[in-house]
Order: sequence, then C-alpha cells, then structure tokens
Amino acid sequence: MAFDGPIGWDPRYLLPPSPSRPPELPPPTTAASFNRPVVAVLTCSSQIVLALGQDSREILPKPSVMPSHALVLVGETLALTCLSQDNSTSIQWLKDNHYLPPNNKLHLSDGNRTLLRKGVTKADAGAYQCEVRNSVSFRTSDAANVSVAYGPDAVEISPSGNITQPFGSPLILTCSADSVPVPQFGWLFNSTSVGQNSSRLTVNSTMWENEGIYECWVYNTLINRTGWASVTVIVTDQESPSAHPGLSLRLISGSIFGLLTVVVLIVAPLYCLCARVWREKSSQVTSTTALCDNRPPGLHVRPGPKPENSPDPSSTYQALQYGDEALYQELGK
Repeated sequence: MAFDGPIGWDPRYLLPPSPSRPPELPPPTTAASFNRPVVAVLTCSSQIVLALGQDSREILPKPSVMPSHALVLVGETLALTCLSQDNSTSIQWLKDNHYLPPNNKLHLSDGNRTLLRKGVTKADAGAYQCEVRNSVSFRTSDAANVSVAYGPDAVEISPSGNITQPFGSPLILTCSADSVPVPQFGWLFNSTSVGQNSSRLTVNSTMWENEGIYECWVYNTLINRTGWASVTVIVTDQESPSAHPGLSLRLISGSIFGLLTVVVLIVAPLYCLCARVWREKSSQVTSTTALCDNRPPGLHVRPGPKPENSPDPSSTYQALQYGDEALYQELGK
C-alpha cells in the first residue's frame, strides 16, 4: 500500500507533531510491509471514528425513548418513539429486558423507530427500551416506564357475607380493589352516606341501630369507573366480653345459680310425690300379705260375718271385695 502525500501523524506516536517543524517519519519501508491495513484513530468533536481503509463507522451515541413515562388507559394504544442521531442504524425494542417478538398487536414504523401497541392490557405495563446497532457497536436506551390504568376490579369487603356482631363489640370493615391509579373510597349504611372516605370503616361499639347493610364504593378518577361491594351486619343480644370484662363472669355465675334453682323447684316436688305414692303402695301390700299370698294386685280381703244356722260353728266364710274395676278384668282373663 502506498501513501499519497504526508501522513499527519503516525499511530505509534501518542501526540501529533508540532506544527512548527516537520514531523519525524519512521524509516522508509518496503511495500511488503504494508500488506496489513493501517488503522488510524482520529478525534473530532468528541466523536471517535475508526478508519479501516476507505470504510468508517461511528461509535453510536446512546438513544432515548419518548415519552420516558407513560400512563395508558386499558384498551387504548401505546405509542413510543426511539430517538437516535444515526439514521443508518437498525433498531429493536425490549420490554423488561426481553426482545419484543412481532405479533398482531405490535406495529413498528419509520424504520422501527415508532412502536405502537394496540388494545393495551394490564400485562403491557413495564419498562420499555430501544436498542440501536451498526457494524461497529450497539447501544441501549434508558427504560421508559409504562403504566396501564384500569379498574376498579375485584372490589370486596373483609370480613364478607353476613356478619354476626355481638352487641357492644367493635366493628371493623376493610374495603379493597385492584385499580391503577389508586382509587377513592366511600361507605354507605342502609343507602345513606356515613361520611368516611377511606378504605376502612370503624364502629367503636356496635348498637342495635348499627344493624343493616354496609356498602363500599370505589371510584377510579382517571377511567371514571365505579365498583361496589356490600355486607350485612346482624347484631346479637350477646354482649361482647371485651366490651364488659367483668360481665361474662357474672353472667356465668347467674346462669349456674338460676339453673340450679330451676332443678330444685322441679325435682323436689316430683321426688316428694313419688315418695308418697311409693309409701301408699307399700302399706297396701303389707296389710294384705297375710290373708292372700297369691291375690291379684289391688285385692282387699276381710273376714265375713258368721252364719246364724251354721251346723259347724268353727266354719267361717270369707267375703271378697275387689278394690277397683280393673281387678275384675284381670280375674276374667
């Protein structure tokens, strides 16, 4: 390889020659020594250029994505632009450090500089970057944060369903929802606003008038959408032990005493009645045992009068007297 004209400075020198004197060139060499290409490094306006023969490429500056922060409504279209000073570079897009594959929702235009994503969903939120590349180098932009506005979804109150609340106990209800941005909260009791605009509703001591339907509304100001949830609170007459610490012991003691009193009032008369009947039956059995060992139950035997013309004065007869009609039925069997 031959050189036409003087070389400004030799790459083996770290500093360019002084303009006041001609440069000191290395000893002449043969043409065979120039079989390999000579690489010269030049500086110009803080840009580094690599010259390889007649071909040169610029080391790329860092690109950027506009806008750097975006909030898109769910179902709408996301638009991002990659800004690069070199128009001859190839451009690729990344989301959360992964290259975006082509699909029917992703549309690239203007040499991939503009990204359009149609029908945005919650899954499209994340960090987007663009990468520029040429044959010498590649650079990646800082992340552009994309948020997707949606909701409120999955509105619920905890605890849920029908709530049994002891009289005098504290009632705490918590409302939650899946929403971006953070929504506004409000409460209704039996269709009337209670004036609490937070996700939590607290009733310090539950009274009878606190029984009813509690509703929570959740409002997304950006999407102009409202979600609802409701629960039913039933107040019971069993007071909360936490509301009256000494009341539970008195209630237990009083309940036991009352139960014992009822038992005594019921059992004692029954016992006396049963004992009296038993004594009466025992006395009847004792008085008739000597007269008739095999008598039917309830049979009363008494001696009959002596006949006037009895040939045998020693003979006697007995008259039988039955105690009741049931005894006749037993004898007839």
